[in-house]
Amino acid sequence: MMTKQFRQLTSICLILAFSAASALAGAAALPNVLTPAQAKDLTAKDYPTTSFAVLRTFPYDDAHPSTGPTPEAKIPAEVRALNGKNVSIRGYMVPVDFESEGITHFVLVPFTDLCCFGVMTGPNEWVDVEMTAKKKVPFSAWDQILVFGKLDVKEVVHQGAVESIYKMQAESISILKAESR
Repeated sequence: MMTKQFRQLTSICLILAFSAASALAGAAALPNVLTPAQAKDLTAKDYPTTSFAVLRTFPYDDAHPSTGPTPEAKIPAEVRALNGKNVSIRGYMVPVDFESEGITHFVLVPFTDLCCFGVMTGPNEWVDVEMTAKKKVPFSAWDQILVFGKLDVKEVVHQGAVESIYKMQAESISILKAESR
């Protein structure tokens, strides 16, 4: 079953793919983007790495929480333990809100074919990311990124349907070009 957020993402995907790349071409020098060396240092010190392999280790197909088990019963303890923690996670960016100066809100997904004609995913296979203090980062369509921030693990329900279970307040990102992965 498609959630409202997923439908919104897929409906704007084509527009974003063509307009964001050209609108954000000059955003590469934004200060919220870390070099690979800075990212490695930050990951080792303050933002332990988690992954989509951990976040999606369990089946999550209950789009209507009022009829299913409690969130605690659906989300394993290992994943719930990440709630409120500073983490880093790799993935691909699907912009939600962007301006010519950069992106402030995006969805982080584990693979590039979520958008447009891609794979239907469940709410445990994406992270809803908002940059803290309306910081802006450049759009990265094909490069994997590493996002640093505080992860919240809980069902976000809107009009009776689960929109997401992972939200992150991000401090910064690092764009992982093929040579730095």
